[in-house]
Amino acid sequence: MEITVAGKRVVFRDRTPARQNWPMLALSQLAVRDDEQGYEALVKLATMLIEEWEFPGDPKDPTSYAELDLFGEFLPLTRAISEELARRSEMVKN
Repeated sequence: MEITVAGKRVVFRDRTPARQNWPMLALSQLAVRDDEQGYEALVKLATMLIEEWEFPGDPKDPTSYAELDLFGEFLPLTRAISEELARRSEMVKN
């Protein structure tokens, strides 16, 4: 799935293999925290979900997220991740 975040193209992975991505379930709970642990959880989720992007750096590299602008890039990206997780969760219900 391809979306635009802060004017940049972001592509989510089509598949999330269960064994490799099982930690995603626990990380999504930690990601709501507003402390360092929450930041680390959000970044880990992002590296698991994002295949490619137009931001600087590699979306699979956690250090690439550190330089994103907090309000203009990082928070909009985390909102998009949250929406993608919600969309995938809805698929489970159907």
